Amino acid sequence: MEIERRPGLVSVGAYVIVDLEDRKSGMSGVVGKILFSYPKDDAGVLYASMYFTGNYGVQDGKASGFGYDKESTAINGMRFGASGREFVLDCRARGMDVVREQFATHGYSLVRVI
Repeated sequence: MEIERRPGLVSVGAYVIVDLEDRKSGMSGVVGKILFSYPKDDAGVLYASMYFTGNYGVQDGKASGFGYDKESTAINGMRFGASGREFVLDCRARGMDVVREQFATHGYSLVRVI
């Protein structure tokens, strides 16, 4: 099920993923996005979908409960990358700054747009 059709959608967050090598060569560089559907309350379920223009298609995740970073938990273990820069996100409950660092290590920039 696509994130846009999740029940109880209250608010969303969105990041774009930019390939820094493509950007240097004059292309837009946008190769993916991460969407979050936030719950009505802190203990509800946060849904996440990561889209990549390459091999992995759409990957979905979710996290519930409270007292930890649900965004990074929901996308933990998702795969990303191409051309020898493939990686698996290892970021469970450590926050989006850790996610940004992991993308940067592989030549990508993670930019929050919403």
